[in-house]
Amino acid sequence: MQILAATHRTKPASRHLIQGLNPLIWTLKEHGIDPGPLLSKANIHSSALSQPNFRLNTEQEIIFIQQVVEIMKQPDLGLTIGSAYHLSAYGILGMAIMTSDDLLTAAKNLFHNSLMTWTYMHWSLSEDNGIATLSLTPLRDLGSCHQYMIDRGLIASYLIFKESLGRDLPLLEINMMQDKPDYSESYSALFDCEVNFNCEFNNYKFDADYLLASHSECQI
Repeated sequence: MQILAATHRTKPASRHLIQGLNPLIWTLKEHGIDPGPLLSKANIHSSALSQPNFRLNTEQEIIFIQQVVEIMKQPDLGLTIGSAYHLSAYGILGMAIMTSDDLLTAAKNLFHNSLMTWTYMHWSLSEDNGIATLSLTPLRDLGSCHQYMIDRGLIASYLIFKESLGRDLPLLEINMMQDKPDYSESYSALFDCEVNFNCEFNNYKFDADYLLASHSECQI
């Protein structure tokens, strides 16, 4: 197995831009839930939502997310929220990824600039016998939002890769460390491939030929 790209941090960024909470804020409001009390319990002043450069510390962010996970009682929330993290949400980094020469370069740009994202994961992209594997591993204890973060990261990275290519990225399989959950069909619907549970790693696999495919090339 050859590691093609990976993050090099041993712990996540200490602060993330508050705009990373927007998908959760929108979801709460769509369900008629006032985010104010949840923000307050996480020691986040509501006025911070209108300050795009405001940075949350790890405790604030994790506490807020844990509250939302608990109050929503939606097991597949990570998949739902992760689906809202399109390249446009990443500003300059999103533009750099979109204009990368190929998918491998896009992945390297993403991992090298992981501090500009909202991840709490170590990411790696490897290749073995013509199969590419994208894997993620938590960099810290995420408490009750552990699976939310895994699910969010998987679908968000998949959308980033597809948008970088400018077309679909067919997956061969997705592997999850967790036991098969009640929402297992949500994985099948979003990733359109075989989904395996009780696995050793959290990852998904695709044909390595896509790694050197550019945004402008025809479908493989």
